[in-house]
Amino acid sequence: MRIRTSNKGFGDLGDNHFTMGLNFKVDLSTKFLTRVDPRGLEPLTFPMPWGRATNYAMGPKRFSILSKFLLCYHKSNMTNISKAVITAAGRGTRFLPVVKSYQKELVPILAKPNIQYLVEEAIGAGITEIAIVHRPGEDAIKDYFSPDLELEKYLQENNKMEYLDSLKAISDKVNFSYFAQSPELPYGNGSPIIAAKEFIGTDPFVYMFGDDLIVESIPGQYLTKMIASFNKYQIDAIVSTQEMPTIEMKRYGAVVPHSNPSIPHQISALLEKTDPPPSNFAVVGRYVISNKIMDVIKNQNTSKDNELWLADGLNTLTQTGIVADEPITNGVWMTTGDPLRWLQANIAVALQDPKFKDDLREFLKNLNVNK
Repeated sequence: MRIRTSNKGFGDLGDNHFTMGLNFKVDLSTKFLTRVDPRGLEPLTFPMPWGRATNYAMGPKRFSILSKFLLCYHKSNMTNISKAVITAAGRGTRFLPVVKSYQKELVPILAKPNIQYLVEEAIGAGITEIAIVHRPGEDAIKDYFSPDLELEKYLQENNKMEYLDSLKAISDKVNFSYFAQSPELPYGNGSPIIAAKEFIGTDPFVYMFGDDLIVESIPGQYLTKMIASFNKYQIDAIVSTQEMPTIEMKRYGAVVPHSNPSIPHQISALLEKTDPPPSNFAVVGRYVISNKIMDVIKNQNTSKDNELWLADGLNTLTQTGIVADEPITNGVWMTTGDPLRWLQANIAVALQDPKFKDDLREFLKNLNVNK
């Protein structure tokens, strides 16, 4: 069933013609259709799958029929995002010598490796398939998420299986794939997308930087919100951001806001470490991206430091489609990419854990290194 307008300006749905009444306004640039109600009711916005920009007019009764159709159309176009790609192909030189024999993403935050928190976050957001992109010859992450029958036998015999509870819960909820990033690919945070192209296929996906944590009370709550915004507005990418003080923005890339009442937080560009910054919203390591990025990034040139940057690909999408950011409101982003910030992340996670928070607060309160 297709909606069209006659040359008299009336909308029709099948053989039903609508009388003048509540108006619809179509914005061709955003491909969204908005009901504009002269009585001052809240506008309703839907993706526009048809025709040219025009105005639709109809009475309230007919509008209810059309609105139901549009809502069904909108739901049918919502994508079930089930795939996530986690980057783990860096060398982690700032953690040498400890990462000489295993990957940086396995450095623990409390009793679990860094990467397990990302996996639990993805699962919390409904992800069921995860690809981990790693360096060639590195199998430690794969070994970690694979069953160890000898260890399990030992723990069962000694009534200690609870130590593997969190890991076994993961294996029941998600399937893992592993991809070695070819040394022929350029260095940079865009290359893992190319390395995982067979896994991604034609689907949209979540993209997670392996040394970034979202510390929140319910794992996956923020990522769920990102996916919901991606689906609601039917756009090309959602970028995770965190509001920062201006003085700290020189350390981070930032988004350039684009005013569009139909799509909150639409952006026109991502800029790397500019002074002054275009906004106080720093870009952090979570993305929900449509498959359009595949054609963009495989034909993209390297840029700063001769690296392949995801930001360059997303900037292309801001010109050819629609990209928005999703600020973190309930939770906090933390990087674990260097020892100091890794230690800060450990403290932040521990202060959220009922088993540790009281003792840790007491310890920090009484800590005196000058004794």
